[in-house]
Amino acid sequence: MTSNDEKFEDLIESNNHEQPTKHKSSDRTEKEYEDLVRQAPNDSQLWIEYIQFFIDQAEIDRARALAERALGTIYYR
Repeated sequence: MTSNDEKFEDLIESNNHEQPTKHKSSDRTEKEYEDLVRQAPNDSQLWIEYIQFFIDQAEIDRARALAERALGTIYYR
């Protein structure tokens, strides 16, 4: 495991101890998340929920790819 993988795993673990978000990732489907991030591409909380959706399914590679996509999409000043 590389250093980045370890950091990513640590981030996942730390997120598991935080308070739950308003919408749990299991409340939505992948298609619903895709539609939502297209409608609100700068909503970082929504991207985090979508990433958590894949983490909950143990799809770490997909979660990581989505996180990279989010970073490339979200407009920050």
